Amino acid sequence: MNKVRLEKLNLFFTQYTLNPREYHAKRGMNHYKKLWERSRILDKDFKYTEKSIAQLVKLNDELYKVEINAWVYLKRLKSEGNGLIKRKLLDDYMVSPKFEFFTKSKYYTKINKEMDSNPLYEIHATFFDTKKIHFRNWNELRSVKEHPLAKLKMCYSFHCLFFDSHLAKADLIRINDIWFDIKVTHQVLIKLS
Repeated sequence: MNKVRLEKLNLFFTQYTLNPREYHAKRGMNHYKKLWERSRILDKDFKYTEKSIAQLVKLNDELYKVEINAWVYLKRLKSEGNGLIKRKLLDDYMVSPKFEFFTKSKYYTKINKEMDSNPLYEIHATFFDTKKIHFRNWNELRSVKEHPLAKLKMCYSFHCLFFDSHLAKADLIRINDIWFDIKVTHQVLIKLS
């Protein structure tokens, strides 16, 4: 793959990360092929060094801490929401956890000059509903003994980034900031007839 093609794919990646939903609505499903193509090209040349392994392990560890703390907090939010429904103060509620990943790397075209870093990816964390998800090893590389991450106990969020996202390994080691959001929507139905 020539350098020009990779530059075009990187530009596409930058445009996509600016507003993935809007970009998806305009371009349709074809953009995913380009994102995965970019990832495959970059992953082919990726070298697992001590530094890159340490960065990936740190990312996994930090995500795991957030998952555990968020799970405890979400249990409390659900209990409060159910209590409000029982007392007829709400008809329903929604809890929407979300991870957002950012980078300060100069490798990427700066999207918004006013922001400190670029958005890379987001995970809508609907998986927080079950306790089992947090205590399982999600590493699909366990059986690949020679892989440098084979022994890493992966949390589910890291699994989503590493195996299921269009991010290349080089993107993952450039993540500088993780923003975790929990939005609670209280819903009340008013019947007029």
